[in-house]
Amino acid sequence: MCMAIPLNSGRHSKTRILQNILESILGSSGRVALEYHLSRILGEEPLQVFIENPRRFYEALREIFGENGAGVTFRLLCGKLAELSKAVYPTPEDLFELMLKDEKAARREIRKLIGEAMGRG
Repeated sequence: MCMAIPLNSGRHSKTRILQNILESILGSSGRVALEYHLSRILGEEPLQVFIENPRRFYEALREIFGENGAGVTFRLLCGKLAELSKAVYPTPEDLFELMLKDEKAARREIRKLIGEAMGRG
């Protein structure tokens, strides 16, 4: 099943893609609630943290959902992003493992997926 996500041009389009993905998973109020709690923990815009510092984003998810829930949420977000960008690699599991082992490489892959998703909008 492919998601139809409107992509806005402009400064916040990268985080808007991620907001739309989260909304497709959690619904509107679930996305707002998650972003609120993540913002409280991180002290800044959580989806920008996902792009710039995926490990820190994951650790904030862990505070909310625990180890298993954070892993599932991170993989779901990465999976929907990969689906939207039509990428076969990296898989959500690959991105999760990469984030744990080499955050810089994970950041590059996440940015690449977002760029590909934006190019398809």
